[in-house]
Amino acid sequence: APLIDLVRFDQLTSVATEEESHGDPAGAITTLGHALALWNGEPFANIEAPFVADHRARLVETRRTAEERLVRLLLAVGEPDRAVALLEAMVRETPYSEQRWSLLIDALHATGRRRDALQTYQRIDRMLRDDLGIGPGPLLRAAEQRVLDDDSDEGADVDGTGGDDGARTSSTSSTGRP
Repeated sequence: APLIDLVRFDQLTSVATEEESHGDPAGAITTLGHALALWNGEPFANIEAPFVADHRARLVETRRTAEERLVRLLLAVGEPDRAVALLEAMVRETPYSEQRWSLLIDALHATGRRRDALQTYQRIDRMLRDDLGIGPGPLLRAAEQRVLDDDSDEGADVDGTGGDDGARTSSTSSTGRP
C-alpha cells in the first residue's frame, strides 16, 4: 500500500494547508502529524532504477518540508518543547541542514534554554568548519544573532558563569559559501 500512503500523505498535507490558511494551526499540526505517521523508512527502498532514485529524492524532500512545516507550526502555537524533540531527530537525519539547525536554535531559545541554543550554534559551526571547511551561512548566523540580541532573559546563563556579560560566545564570520 505504499502508493496509497503517498496519495493519502498528499491529501493530508493539502488539508493541513487549508486548516492553516483558515486560522486553525492546531488542526494543521494534528493533520501533518497524521501525514508524517504514514512514512515508514525510505520510499521505494527495494527498487533500484535511475527514475526511482530521482522520485525517491523528491519524496524524501517532500517529507522533510512537511516536517519543517510542522515544527514552524509548533513554534507558532507556543509548543517549542515538542519542536525541540522533533528537531533533535531531524538534525541527526540531515546533519548539514542549516535550515533545521536554525529552527532548533530558535526552538531551544523559545523554551528559555538560551545557553543550549548558543551551544547548538557552536556545535553546528564546528561541524561545518571541521567536516566541510565552511562557516555557518546567513540563516544560522541570523539564528545565533536573534538569541544574542534577546535581552528578555537578561542575566541568563550564557557562558556557564551564572550571568550574561554580553560577550559573544562564538564567531559569526563566514568562511565562504559554495
